[in-house]
Amino acid sequence: MQLRTLAFAVIFAFSAFAQKRPLTHRDYDTWRSIQSTHLSADGAYLGYALFPQEGDGEFVLRNLKTGKELRESIGARPPAAPPNRAIQNPDDPPPPPPTILVAFSKDSRTVVFSTFPPKSEIDQAHKEKKKPEEMPKNGLVILDIASGKADRIARVKSFQVPEDGDGFMAYLKLRDEESTKPATPGRTR
Repeated sequence: MQLRTLAFAVIFAFSAFAQKRPLTHRDYDTWRSIQSTHLSADGAYLGYALFPQEGDGEFVLRNLKTGKELRESIGARPPAAPPNRAIQNPDDPPPPPPTILVAFSKDSRTVVFSTFPPKSEIDQAHKEKKKPEEMPKNGLVILDIASGKADRIARVKSFQVPEDGDGFMAYLKLRDEESTKPATPGRTR
């Protein structure tokens, strides 16, 4: 009797396995990876980046007590920089693609995170054959957790949130192209 039950279980397992379709490249394209996970100081919130294989990702802020989530677009993750073979050991793995930076305020009322340009803007800039300095730049989002209000700041190179203070942060903005261009001779501004 036990042998018959075992044979039935094996046949059932093989038939269930045979009915599943194989994975295709379309399946891989729908997968998303979680990166830059950060927990708030009070342990109430988890923030992380959720990136698809190709396209725009999103920042997810999850309230761990209620399960409620806030989501903000963070643009398309750029490819990894090509390895410098002159310095790098050939046996080392390639460098990972860049990811966003995430920081919570000490009082866990605000979360700040960097963003990449949207894929549509990058594709348009490539189509127009823009120079590297004219390409879309990274940005910054300041998210008020209680209200869900997100303030976006364009062209941000880096930011810092203090460990001990609340209500303050510092960020470094990139210069505009107009301010870096020399003045045209014979004209005044």
